[in-house]
Amino acid sequence: MSSIAISNPQKEVQVNSSIETVRKGIKNIPTVAKGAKLIIENDFMGFYQFEIVGNSIFSVGVFLELSIHRVSETMCEIKFECRRKIGWIDDGMEASECYKTITDCIRILTKLITDSQ
Repeated sequence: MSSIAISNPQKEVQVNSSIETVRKGIKNIPTVAKGAKLIIENDFMGFYQFEIVGNSIFSVGVFLELSIHRVSETMCEIKFECRRKIGWIDDGMEASECYKTITDCIRILTKLITDSQ
């Protein structure tokens, strides 16, 4: 039986913070999240990619991509996407693990943003 790829888990959230505050919080994620390394940082495009390694079912880790967009001066949208470093998400357990990674990142980013205001 061959495996079928599942779409990369994604989540979008809107936050009541300026894009500058969110950008600062994103860049500080590695100071709080063990195993997170910021490998792509593009402030102009609002795109950030993290390499996440650690205690998960993915032996080589995952990439977590964040993109931010200004909704207003005091609100922005953050899009999260989790994908395997090698291959593709091909079962429910892997998708669940990716959603857990996204949820953990949202929790950490919320704390960083709240603490900076």
